Amino acid sequence: METLKWLGDLLAMIVAGSPLILVIMAIVEFIKRLGMQGKWLLITSMITGVVVGTGYQLSVVFPVTFADYFKLVISGLTWGLAASGVFEAIKSATTKSITKSCLIK
Repeated sequence: METLKWLGDLLAMIVAGSPLILVIMAIVEFIKRLGMQGKWLLITSMITGVVVGTGYQLSVVFPVTFADYFKLVISGLTWGLAASGVFEAIKSATTKSITKSCLIK
């Protein structure tokens, strides 16, 4: 029963926190326009995701038990990995699209 509760909490976090990806992407895009590029931008994306994801989880419930702290850490890592993964996926898709359109012309 506890496993189902934890799974429900995880699903609620993903659904309710989905707009966080847009916020994280906007922050990373802003930093990109300031001149950061390459692996540093990917690292910044991960760190931004961890900070925003952890902040979101803290706004939902303040950790008291070890399980709460564990969920906080997993939440931060999940959003950080999601943000950096989405960033890389978009970067890859736009690079392939630009390359393909240049080859067609």
